[in-house]
Amino acid sequence: MIANDGNSVPHGMKRGMEGARRVAEGRAFGRSRRVLFALAVTACAVFVGAIAWSIRQNYRQSIVAAEHEAVNLARVLDGHAEGVFAQVDHLLRHVAREHLSGHEASDMTEDVLELPRMRSLMIVDAAGRPDTIYGGFEAGFDSQGGALLAGGGGGAEGLSIGGPFRGEGGEWMIPVWRPLFHRDGTGAGWVVAILETTQFATFYKSLSLGQGGLVSVVHADGPLLFRAPSIEGMIGQDLSGRPLFTEHLARAPSGVFRIVTGGDGVDRIQAFRRVGGLPLVVTVGLSVDHVLADWRRNALYQGAFALGMVGVVAALALALARQLRHLRDSEQGLKAIADYTYDWEHWVAPDGRLLWVSPAVRRLTGYLPAECMAMEDFPLPLIHPDERATVGAQWREAPQGGSARDLEFRLLRKDGGIVWASVSWQPIRDGAGPLGVRSSVRDITKRRLIEDALLESRARLTRAQQIAKLGSWELDIDSGRLWWSDEVHHIFGVDQQVVEPTYQTLLDHVHEDDRLAVIQAMDAALNEGRPFSIDHRVKRPRGEERHVHEQAEVILDADGRPSRMIGTLQDITERKHMQSQLVQSAKLATLGEMAAGMAHELSQPLNIMRMAADGMLLMLERGKASAERQKGQFELIAEQARRMGEIIDHIRIFSRADSGPVEVFDALGAVNMAVSLLRPQLQAEGIHIELDPSSQRCLVRGRPVQLEQVMVNLLTNAKDALRERLARRPHPPGLIRVGAGCAGETVFITVADNGTGIPANLIDRLFEPFFTTKEVGSGTGLGLSVSFGIVASMDGQIEARNGREGAVFEVALPGARPCRPTGRAGPLHIPTPPPAVSDSGDGRHVLVVDDEGQAAVAMADYLNGLGYRTTMARDGMSALECFTADPADVVVTDLRMPGGDGHALIEAIRNRNPRQPILVVTGHLGVTDQDAAPRADQHLLVMRKPISLKTLGDNVDTLSRAAVPTPSCPDLIRAST
Repeated sequence: MIANDGNSVPHGMKRGMEGARRVAEGRAFGRSRRVLFALAVTACAVFVGAIAWSIRQNYRQSIVAAEHEAVNLARVLDGHAEGVFAQVDHLLRHVAREHLSGHEASDMTEDVLELPRMRSLMIVDAAGRPDTIYGGFEAGFDSQGGALLAGGGGGAEGLSIGGPFRGEGGEWMIPVWRPLFHRDGTGAGWVVAILETTQFATFYKSLSLGQGGLVSVVHADGPLLFRAPSIEGMIGQDLSGRPLFTEHLARAPSGVFRIVTGGDGVDRIQAFRRVGGLPLVVTVGLSVDHVLADWRRNALYQGAFALGMVGVVAALALALARQLRHLRDSEQGLKAIADYTYDWEHWVAPDGRLLWVSPAVRRLTGYLPAECMAMEDFPLPLIHPDERATVGAQWREAPQGGSARDLEFRLLRKDGGIVWASVSWQPIRDGAGPLGVRSSVRDITKRRLIEDALLESRARLTRAQQIAKLGSWELDIDSGRLWWSDEVHHIFGVDQQVVEPTYQTLLDHVHEDDRLAVIQAMDAALNEGRPFSIDHRVKRPRGEERHVHEQAEVILDADGRPSRMIGTLQDITERKHMQSQLVQSAKLATLGEMAAGMAHELSQPLNIMRMAADGMLLMLERGKASAERQKGQFELIAEQARRMGEIIDHIRIFSRADSGPVEVFDALGAVNMAVSLLRPQLQAEGIHIELDPSSQRCLVRGRPVQLEQVMVNLLTNAKDALRERLARRPHPPGLIRVGAGCAGETVFITVADNGTGIPANLIDRLFEPFFTTKEVGSGTGLGLSVSFGIVASMDGQIEARNGREGAVFEVALPGARPCRPTGRAGPLHIPTPPPAVSDSGDGRHVLVVDDEGQAAVAMADYLNGLGYRTTMARDGMSALECFTADPADVVVTDLRMPGGDGHALIEAIRNRNPRQPILVVTGHLGVTDQDAAPRADQHLLVMRKPISLKTLGDNVDTLSRAAVPTPSCPDLIRAST
């Protein structure tokens, strides 16, 4: 038995305690291992999950990116196809116009050759007979051309595109045609262009579609027009039963879907798009295998990297000793990434020494990393001198904690070039203090070039708006926010720093008289989604008014709701003033041409007034002037004075500058005023005018005098055309027809003549300023141009064409409100005085001829009082009939009269009796002097209006004494004919 003092532990017990400790430590170590293993497994699971999520996201992004690329390529194909067929349509329209105008096909050759891949161009008449303009008639098209044209374009007026067919060489071609119509609307045939499908192949080869990519052009009816890559037998195949037509195009005009395409069985992402207003659909297919090639490669790399990281974590968990090696490997990996990153990276010590620079510095500067390491005060020597001081000052503060982000400057390359760069730096510290500064430099040259180009473009746009006085604005409909360009502020005369652009601010600057029209135009645009264009006035803060032309269009969102409105505002004040000056110049020019007619119109009432006064004086001298006679003569004088006043007032109103307000007025009133103003002048020249007014009031919005100016210009043009024709061909007589009326909400006014017509090659130029078909010095060339501007300012149209007999001008104006019947107004007629024969006299017969009834009565009354027997007639034709039935001793006649003027009457009488006494009474002095000169004898006298009745009696007495008997009536009739 071993003694135990109580202070020592038995050896067996001590060994047991050590074993227990070791067991406990082993258990603790095991728990630590399990914890570490669990942590490692958790970390691996999280990491693998993140990699898997990243791979899935990359897959979705690859598919979405491919869909966007396909949609963008479809837009490119859309624009290309629309541009090609727009060019073809332009050519067909040109050929159609030239053909219908009677031009030879050779005149069109250059236009045909300008269109690439044009196989042939032909005119096909209504019976299907071709007339080739360029190239040859295609046999393949001949087999189906007649039915194709009749079915696809027999009644259509637009561009038609047919299905593909093979040419003689086996190549595929597409027919494109546009129908021709005669002037009466009947079909005249077609103008047809044959295009090679290589028109599309050449362009599509330039597109980057990748392996397995596919583009096609399909007719809206189903036939496949073109496919690249091509598969034998597919061109012309009907695709109308495919999902493209049955599902996708039935829902929307464009879109994207995934499908295994027929013919080659390739899985593709396919985008489709209808081509504008053409019967075409373009498709773009991108191979899914090609699209996902990069994704598969990256997924493989990511999976391998995940497995590697799992291995790393597992190795770390199993052997802590390997942690340093893995850390070292990680450090080397990070260094490799830094060495090969696209941006230039470098590390500077706290004392300014360069510790490390990435190889990317060579790409930006041309210097090797070793050359940079040898530089003093790197990188300041590489910075442009203009920015070196600024950048250097901030860089030196970096070790003390300063930092910078995206500081832009210029770098000097080794080869002398300059690049723009952006630098960011950040000081690095640990517990012991600063470790240095890490910097990253990025090449931003392309971005700066784009920004500079954008600034330059914006400056050009601003300058162009200033020159054109054209401002722009944009309204966000949902938020009500409004943006103005600088020129809009200038037009409104407000400070852009003071006035905030809003919709209400915009309306506040519109003239109060025009504000309602602007609001209605904008509301109609928003409700109907269509553009608007309107002229109105704006008022500046100091009260100055400016005329502007405003137009805008509505932008719809994806749901078809209006989201934005974009518009322009152009100051047209100077143009308005110039138009007013042109209108005034045209008025004065018209008045100059009407001067002779005005003199005649004023001389007539003045002549009547003088004769009435002379007659009354003579009656008073003889004591035969009764009170009733005096009253009648004074009333006659007053009536003629009123008539002269109306003529003068009308001329004054017509000649003044029209600055009155826009109003609603009856267009027929302006038509009647213009006709009444020019009727006497036209009748004096032997031109008859027929007025066929409407039975309705046709209300329009504008200025009455301006519409009257338009009518005067059109009537004057018709008069000049008839004067030219009558000089060469006097039969049939000159006639102008004026029609006016309403059709729905439109007012129509027509002026037609039986003159010379308008040359076909000049119709398009009639309304150009200073263009005239008259002889030099015979016209200003402003009348029709000014008329066009006036009608356009009233939102109307004016057109010219050739009718069955001569020219026809038609004015169409929007009605102010629906026309209402008021009773038909008949044409104005000049009263014809009844023949009167005096009971007194000694048998000497005087024939008085004048279209003014009151003037004829005054002369006849006076001559009756002197003892003559008088007969009255209103024009040359009736006077000749009276003279034939009862030859006169003296003929008193005016010259310019309707229904046969005095010249014809004198000529007919003098053919029978060269010494017939004739007294000419006229207000047209120039014509009279020329006619009287060769007849200066005692048998012809001339009196100029206004005349004296006493002088009239003396002249008649002188001529009657020299009278020579006139031959019998049959001889006179035979001589006059």
